[in-house]
Amino acid sequence: MTAPTAPPLLRLLLTAVILAGATPATAQASSVVVVVGGDADRQSRQTVSQLAERTLREKQFAPVTSKLSAKETDALLTCVASEAPRECAATFMVTSGAQRALVMRVAKESKPANGTAITGWVVAFAGQVLVVDRRVCERCDAKELESIAGELVIALLRETQARTARTVLDVQTVPPGAQVELDGRIVGLSNLQHVVYPGPHSVAVSKAGYKPRTRNLEALEGETTVVRVELEADLDAVAPGPPPLPWPPRDVERPDRGIRWAPWAVTGAGVAITGLGVAFLIVDESPTSGGHMLYEYTETTIPGVITTGLGLAVTGAGIWWLLQDDGDHAKSAARRPSLQVGPSGIALTYGGAF
Repeated sequence: MTAPTAPPLLRLLLTAVILAGATPATAQASSVVVVVGGDADRQSRQTVSQLAERTLREKQFAPVTSKLSAKETDALLTCVASEAPRECAATFMVTSGAQRALVMRVAKESKPANGTAITGWVVAFAGQVLVVDRRVCERCDAKELESIAGELVIALLRETQARTARTVLDVQTVPPGAQVELDGRIVGLSNLQHVVYPGPHSVAVSKAGYKPRTRNLEALEGETTVVRVELEADLDAVAPGPPPLPWPPRDVERPDRGIRWAPWAVTGAGVAITGLGVAFLIVDESPTSGGHMLYEYTETTIPGVITTGLGLAVTGAGIWWLLQDDGDHAKSAARRPSLQVGPSGIALTYGGAF
């Protein structure tokens, strides 16, 4: 009896599910892929590879054996040895399924003769080289090669741990004092430094009177990434200024307005009127008692008294005005005396509160 077979479409879906389950969705935090290449003999490369994997297990890492071909291994070695390895190494890190890569090149050395040089790189998940170090073995056998390689791997792991202790975002704004939100969470006011995990982040800054800004970036493992944002003033959202002060402000020194002519004029008029009244008193003439008047005499006693009294009153009002004028125009106008001359005589009036 022949076993029933699944339809082709169903078999294709089952295969896709199996492959999807076998492919790691994310890299494990402790996984390290080991890649060993170079022009040394195969036995030397294999010795270095086995020792690297054993050392990683001892240090509580999960080593992953590389499946690269010799050509792909040489390309990766050329990539990490270049000045900008991030772009070319990032693709390999994504497909490797590991968080980091330990890339080692075992090469022959002409000086010293028959020597072997081992160069190691630790590559982060984003593709940047975290640490690079090198050891040289002179005329070394398999045992000495293993010892030198083990020393190099331990040095690389220690240096990586020291350098990747802090992955930092340094947020700087112009002007400073802006509120900083990291991945939707308020972390403080700029300028500030904040420890983050390696990978993509969103930084939003806002400040009253300025337009908010948002920056998307990727924090590199073990590095301080500087985020500098220049804020643009928001003219539509400028806060209104304080209300205008009353004029004249009570706490502001008033400017010097020079001579106050009005009270001086009143005082001068009073002095003149007083002088006229005194003159009336001086020119006053009376008839000689018991004699016959051959001429007309001038009787100015009463006008002199009235004029002198009026002049003294005006003079006093002017002096009082000089002493009372504090520069407040409204109050001074309310208190200002007025002199009126009419058919029936001269009238002095004064307005104000007593």
